[in-house]
Amino acid sequence: MGVFDVKNLSGRFPSGQPDGKSPIKLKVAGLVSDFADGLLFVVRQHKDGKVSIEPPGGALEANETPRNGLRREIGEELGPFLMASIAEQPLGRIRDTLRKDGKAQPRLTEYFKCQTMIGFAYNALPDEHISLIRVPHENFEGDGVTSTKSFNRLKREAVRIARDELAKKGIEYVGPIEFRLPTKVYRGYFESRHPSPVQ
Repeated sequence: MGVFDVKNLSGRFPSGQPDGKSPIKLKVAGLVSDFADGLLFVVRQHKDGKVSIEPPGGALEANETPRNGLRREIGEELGPFLMASIAEQPLGRIRDTLRKDGKAQPRLTEYFKCQTMIGFAYNALPDEHISLIRVPHENFEGDGVTSTKSFNRLKREAVRIARDELAKKGIEYVGPIEFRLPTKVYRGYFESRHPSPVQ
């Protein structure tokens, strides 16, 4: 458990830590960068036939810290043969509402920057995810590239790769493919790679 986990749990979560009774669903997700500067995403098909591209992650379990929960989720989704470092502080927090079976469930998701350290990733949940995709990131940055331009390139490439995967597997889907990475979170990731010069 990092220092950040101990000091800030009480301020972020209604009961200090997730206890299974909170009215807010607490989630974590990781922007996982591999050795060659690619970002790893899972491709999912939902009950309504729609397809989404998402960073690996999921709901926290009772009395689990965000970083420990994300470490568990990365192991479950990307396989036990991958070890990744997880930043002490989140890139961003997103509050929204999940609508499921006619009910509204408020949720808070914390996104962390992660870097693979050793091992390899694969689609460890084939029953839940269509595939694990790697989106090259090194070509999306450079002189004069803003976080918005970089995000748009990343999104276009992720959707193209996911579309190719769906076609290869003969999977039909409904509507456009959703890229579920908030721009605010990506901006934090981009700025962590391109810190502003100290004035």
